[in-house]
Amino acid sequence: MSREDPQLKVRLPQELKDKITESASNLGRSINADVVARLEQSFSHNESTRSLIQDAVILAIKAIQEDPNLLNNPKVTVVSQDASEEESNSITLIKKIRGDSTSET
Repeated sequence: MSREDPQLKVRLPQELKDKITESASNLGRSINADVVARLEQSFSHNESTRSLIQDAVILAIKAIQEDPNLLNNPKVTVVSQDASEEESNSITLIKKIRGDSTSET
C-alpha cells in the first residue's frame, strides 16, 4: 500500500476507533493496515461462507437422494426465512426431492 492509493475519510464511534487502535497495536501494524486487512477479510469471508453453504447443500441433496427417508426424520427441518435466490433454489430442489407440493418459498 502506498501513499498514492486512494484515501477514504470515515467517521466512526470512539469506542470502535479504540478497538481498532488496540488491535493494530497488538498485531504490530498501523491502524490503516489493520482496517484494510479487516475489510479484505470481510469480503473474502462472504465468498468462503457462500462456498461452504453450497457444499453443505450439495452434500444434503446427495444424502437425501441416497435415502429420501431422511426427510421423514422429525429432527430434519427445511427452513427458509429471508433466503437469497440461490438459497431459495436449493430449498425448492430439496422440496422436489422430498415430493413436497406445498407452496413455493
